Amino acid sequence: MKLTPALRYAVWIACILCIPAFFINLGFIPFIEDEATRAIVAYEMLQSGNYIVPTINGDPYYYKPPLYNWIIALSYLISGEVSELTTRIPTVLLLFGFTYHIYRIVNRNTDHQIYAVAVALTFLTCGRILFYDSFLGLIDIGFSWVAFVLLVKFYQVKDDPSQLISIYLLAAVSYLLKGFPAFVFLGCGMAAYVLYYRDIKALLTQWHLGGIILLCSILGAYYGAYLQYQDPTAVLSPLLHQSTMRTFLYNDLIAVATHLVMFPLENVYHFLPWSVLTLAAITWLNKDRKEYNRFSDFMGILFLTNIPVYWVSPGTYPRYLIMLIPLYFGYFLAYYFRYKESAATKSISIILVVLMALVGLSGLVLRWTPLGSSTVLVMLGIAVSLTTLAIISMIYRNRIPVWIGMVIVLLCVRIVFDIGILPTKNISNGGAHARSEATRIAQTYTPLHIYQNGRLDKASSFYLATAKGSPLERKDQLEESTYYLLDTFRTEFPLKAHERIDSFQIVEFDRIVYVIAVD
Repeated sequence: MKLTPALRYAVWIACILCIPAFFINLGFIPFIEDEATRAIVAYEMLQSGNYIVPTINGDPYYYKPPLYNWIIALSYLISGEVSELTTRIPTVLLLFGFTYHIYRIVNRNTDHQIYAVAVALTFLTCGRILFYDSFLGLIDIGFSWVAFVLLVKFYQVKDDPSQLISIYLLAAVSYLLKGFPAFVFLGCGMAAYVLYYRDIKALLTQWHLGGIILLCSILGAYYGAYLQYQDPTAVLSPLLHQSTMRTFLYNDLIAVATHLVMFPLENVYHFLPWSVLTLAAITWLNKDRKEYNRFSDFMGILFLTNIPVYWVSPGTYPRYLIMLIPLYFGYFLAYYFRYKESAATKSISIILVVLMALVGLSGLVLRWTPLGSSTVLVMLGIAVSLTTLAIISMIYRNRIPVWIGMVIVLLCVRIVFDIGILPTKNISNGGAHARSEATRIAQTYTPLHIYQNGRLDKASSFYLATAKGSPLERKDQLEESTYYLLDTFRTEFPLKAHERIDSFQIVEFDRIVYVIAVD
């Protein structure tokens, strides 16, 4: 089913809105700790020329393989700038690529263009993506793209067993992005294949063996290069710990039981408004099916084979589920489109229109909120409200479907969020002050080193190193005419006579770091 002219026009409007929505103030807020980890590792790679062994403050960083750091380093090289913006640009570009690839995959396997566009755009505009992960320089969106493609390729293995080669290639890329979770997706994809096709023979061919050899060759080549610098076995234990620390293996029974109850409720919230598509499950009572539901059924099985891993893991963050979200939305959107006249579909549409009205028309009351002091923001809010009214009118007249109207409204709201909310996050989270203080310290005191085993946090390490122009080094002994950062988290004050010259506060654990020198 192809896009109608009106729907095609609406989709193009949504695509155009993505540019301001995802790029305005992208580099404005300071790093959160996980972002800073990616940034400082990439920066030190550029400074040292060693792209094999990730380091932070010169110490080996074992908890993630280096591939995403290479991507960020490439962003720094191309732009000629090391900053929050250039750390986050890869996130947005990878998100756009992921979204377009979802469309291509679903359209190719269903020949239903409207359905494919809907799966892609609902993924792009779900709450967790639109208002959090899309403006942070984290691994998860890029990793999720690779993991998603790895999973859905199992749909083609029945007819083309050679797809196993590309599946194992994707597994190798996944591993170099995030480590051992790549093997979990590989195993869950195989389980979904067996459950769906009731066949295991295609997984026991020369293509399977070839894929395993390819995977081992790629990872072997990386660790062979690693061996030139350090013992590669030293990285495996921390990498495994990082991959399992949030699972039931490291949590007590109460935490696991609580998570089992709260997990679905929390994720309904995080992936609003499109989590309301779950109501389409009511249409399971209908038995007649269209051909494109074959692929949606496989997406549903992929989701069911993967989600238990996270459901029993109390430390799971919503961003760990990003690769599963298009599977979930795709499964229920198939029912939403198939049974347009059902009570479930009509209920979903009504809920979406109500949410659209509440979210879009909220711009009319901005004048009486703390954000109302900004004339530009109030005018934008009014513009979004008027746009929402126009869209609801078009939906009422059956000019465009509800889902594309909601996509456009959400993207408009994201633009207001970029202009009005992101600057307040910059002030309220304390990161801006920590950033300015770390920059001041680095520019005031030189030469500057870390004293002994001082830990520092990743964000301060990044801001100190970039302001200083080179990564920080550790020194065990105090020397004349040299300044040292003393972080008492792991290090005691030196016995040698010294002077506390300055101090600054870092966000992690809300603690003080001192600048000291020989007295």
